Amino acid sequence: MNFARRAGLVPGALILGLWGAFPAWAQTEASGAGLATPLSALGASARADGLGGAFVGLADDPSALFYNSAGLSQLRAVSLSINHNSYLAGSFEETLLFGLPVGPLGGFAAALQYVSWGGLDDRDANGVSLGTFTDGDAAFSVGWGMPVLKGLSLGLALHGTQQKIVDSLYSSLSGDAGLLWAPDSKLRVGLSYSGLGTALSGFAPAQDLHMGLSGLWDLGKGSGLRPLLAGDWEPRGVSRVQGGLEGVLEGNYFLRLGFQVPLADNQVGGLTGFTAGAGFNLGSVRLDYAFVPYGDLGTSHRLSLAYEFPTSAPAALRPVTVNANPVTVQAAPVTVVVTPGPTPLSANGSPKSKIEVRFELPGDGSSAQGQAPVSYQLAPYEKAAQDNPGDSRAWRNLGIVYLRAGQNALGVQCLEQALRLNPNDPALKKWLDEYHLKNPSKP
Repeated sequence: MNFARRAGLVPGALILGLWGAFPAWAQTEASGAGLATPLSALGASARADGLGGAFVGLADDPSALFYNSAGLSQLRAVSLSINHNSYLAGSFEETLLFGLPVGPLGGFAAALQYVSWGGLDDRDANGVSLGTFTDGDAAFSVGWGMPVLKGLSLGLALHGTQQKIVDSLYSSLSGDAGLLWAPDSKLRVGLSYSGLGTALSGFAPAQDLHMGLSGLWDLGKGSGLRPLLAGDWEPRGVSRVQGGLEGVLEGNYFLRLGFQVPLADNQVGGLTGFTAGAGFNLGSVRLDYAFVPYGDLGTSHRLSLAYEFPTSAPAALRPVTVNANPVTVQAAPVTVVVTPGPTPLSANGSPKSKIEVRFELPGDGSSAQGQAPVSYQLAPYEKAAQDNPGDSRAWRNLGIVYLRAGQNALGVQCLEQALRLNPNDPALKKWLDEYHLKNPSKP
């Protein structure tokens, strides 16, 4: 029996060795311990890596699935991301992550992960080399976060891992539970416990308690600074303190720094404990990068590319103020808001209410004088005037909406027709006289 088959845990030993060298993912176990580490501990976010992994108190994107599932309750858009991690000793990790907000039910996330541990030595019981073999691990994760009180959310996540060692397959399940409290937009506090589940390759799952908080210093115009502080406590393992700082410029450009301080000597020389990253948004696309040094062992580079699917924006409302009485609204969709207060225009000189008519425009609601979208929304008013040619109110309404839409010539013609049908409207007559006096060359 060769050594790899006899030990049965070469990739697992490599995982524990790498995590022990640099505590980037809170799963290191003290010497002689028999704990397994799920792939979920690798995370799936260049943003979180660049912040030193201190993400439990922020958890505001789909990668909360790996850090604090309660943060999934605050997802705002459907998103899909691809994450690549160039790890150590020729190994690499790929993750496909999907986030889905579900309204009052919070948000869901799911991920597929694959890790290749590169070429590993295959030796017999006497240490004689039998060549090399390649092994890989795969995992599937699902999570749900839901608001339970104002500013308070709870979350659950489940991670399934399958480890291939030469010709053998080992499977396990582990679960996480999280809590996130956001009393306002500038402060968030998070708590997560991970590693509850079944054994992997005979090793019990490593368990961690993660605690952290994040703040926001708003500098205006979409710019700001976000400090983060977190800590991990691992029973019978290596605990650590983490921190990070994210700078945001105009809401689209990001710079990040992070650090981790293990509370035990990891006996690795060189630059360790510090991380850095950057990112930018381009419309619905976001690209992030993180640099993680492991001292004498090398460095890790992570790239995350995410796409947010556009949400269906509600129809824009364009205000139209009608200072007249009476006003008949002939068409839908129209929202009529009556605001108490006197207005200068009235049929008999007495104070009347101010009527605000808001009619919907398609698209972004931008002003488009005389263009098809405006004309389409005017069609119901035109039809009302055509169906009731002797109703001065229908012509008056159509004229006012034409004016608000920027079609002055048609608007004035409709108001003149309204005055011809109802000569006993001194307010309208006065307005038309003043209009023609100020605009002698216009109809």
